[in-house]
Amino acid sequence: MTYQVHGLSSSGNCYKVRLVLEQLILPYVWHEVDMMAGATRTDANHEEVEFVARFKVDGRAHRLHEASRFTRNEVSHWIYIDGDIKNK
Repeated sequence: MTYQVHGLSSSGNCYKVRLVLEQLILPYVWHEVDMMAGATRTDANHEEVEFVARFKVDGRAHRLHEASRFTRNEVSHWIYIDGDIKNK
């Protein structure tokens, strides 16, 4: 099984995922996520982020453009709530 990992190379948390996969010698394919705009914090516990993920399925290129919403839980971890898929 090859893991499909979507992330932002400059993110420390994404680096940790790659590091663990490398240390465990697990096969993975990295898919870079482009941040379209800076995150918009609606209040101390809610944030919105827009991104584009590019990937291939059976050699054919695809893209996912999404505006995502996150909330912070009781231990300050950001949790994905939902997102709106944008048109091409």
